[in-house]
This record gives sequence, C-alpha cells and structure tokens, in this order.
Amino acid sequence: MERINYFLNLFKRYDANVKFNIRVIYPQGKGYNKDMYGITKITPLLYETLQKCNNEGGNVFFKPEAFCFNLADLDNKLKSDIEKLKRHKTLKPICILQTSEKCYQAWFYNSKSKSASTQVEFNRTIQQMLKGDPGVIKRSQVMRLPYFINTKPTRKNFKAKLEYFAKTKVETDIKKTQKEVQKSVSSNNSSQPSQPKEDGDEGPSDEMEIEETEDFGYFGGLCSKDPNIKLPNFIRIYKVHSKNRDKVNNVKYIEKLFNAIKQRKFIKR
Repeated sequence: MERINYFLNLFKRYDANVKFNIRVIYPQGKGYNKDMYGITKITPLLYETLQKCNNEGGNVFFKPEAFCFNLADLDNKLKSDIEKLKRHKTLKPICILQTSEKCYQAWFYNSKSKSASTQVEFNRTIQQMLKGDPGVIKRSQVMRLPYFINTKPTRKNFKAKLEYFAKTKVETDIKKTQKEVQKSVSSNNSSQPSQPKEDGDEGPSDEMEIEETEDFGYFGGLCSKDPNIKLPNFIRIYKVHSKNRDKVNNVKYIEKLFNAIKQRKFIKR
C-alpha cells in the first residue's frame, strides 16, 4: 500500500490537488467492473478491496483527473528502447511502468495542456513519436496501477511495477516533439503516393471527437484482433457490444467510428 501511495505522490509533485480515478475491469463474465472517483490516496480499506478484486481476476487501473498529464502505451519494446526514453531530449517521462514482458506504460507532464482536446492532441503526438498504441489517446483512458497483477487472458500473469521515475520535476517539450513528428510524417508522405480521403470522413476535428469516445478505444482494441473486419460485420458487433445504446441504430455514427479506427490502422485498408 505504501508503494502505491508513493507512486501516486509522484503526480502530486506536479499538481498538489490532483485526484485519481481507480477502475477495476474484469475479464468478460468474471465480475462487475468498478469505478472509484476523487481518490486522493489508497487507504487500508481501499487497498483490501482492490487486492480482493485483483485476486479474483480483476485488473486494476488508474488515471489522474487532470489535463496536464499525458500517456503512452508501449508494446513489444526492448530494454534498450526504454533506456533511450529515459534519456530522451524532448520527451521527459515522469515515470515508466512495466506491465508485462516487453510492455510498458509511460506518463508525462505538460503544463500547457489545459483542456480535454489538448490532452488528446498531445497524447496522439507522444504515441506517434514513440510508435505506441494509437488507440490509447482518449481523455477517459486508464492505465495500469503498479503492484497489482496484470491478469490479461492472452498473456502470462505479471505484477506491474515501477520501472523508472524522474527524481526531479521534468516537463515534456511538446512543441519540439510536435515538430519532430511533423518532420517524420512529411518525410514518409513524400516517399509514398497520397491517399484519397474516404467518403464520410469529415476531417481531423470530427476524427478527434470520435477518438475521445469510449467507443474508439474499446472497438479499436477489438478490431486490432481482426484487422480484416468489414463494415457490415463491424456494425453487427457494435450493436451487440456497445454500451452507448443511443448510438446503436445510428449507422452514420457507426460508419464514422469505423473509418476513424481504420485510419488509425486497427483495420487494414
């Protein structure tokens, strides 16, 4: 419990009043998910509850309830990749967690991020820079809380741990990072033929709106397991699994969601 509170206090260096959302997510059919908001520290009673949920197979996640924190989800990374990140000139992680073998999650601080849209934009920039998971950018995204076991069915159980933390306050230079990403994207575009805009794509502002939704993260994850999925099957899956019941008959919205996920390469073009 003390180690978890020490970890949460790393964020309080940057925002003394920050509170946390703690979420427990069970594999399908194993239990009811739990959300706890406005948490300032892990009390003995809360720790006991979380430990019990974790022992039952629930995965324990968290997120700081503040726009100034950005994140990156990094799969299939070598130790050498993480060592480079620790010494990166513009991206300066405040902490890095190892969540399973070759899988890491990093948190960053940016004082210029003061709104949900800015936070999502900066999350996208960081993921592009680090070649992280493009679906892990939304405002509602939660990440692993260390010292609990990752019980993901497709992987061996692994106790998430704090791999690194900055000993002094650091801040990511997001402007320089954005310039580096733009330079990289321009270089890639110049060597490839341009792609025509697909029907129904109403531009970056609408795409960002979609990417801020729970649907984008959830169905992006599903589609990553079946990248050849076609729109008719996607619509059927959405109608069965979506918690957003007011959208299940809105075909235009579902098509827009499908296109946004496809643009982020969860689905093969």
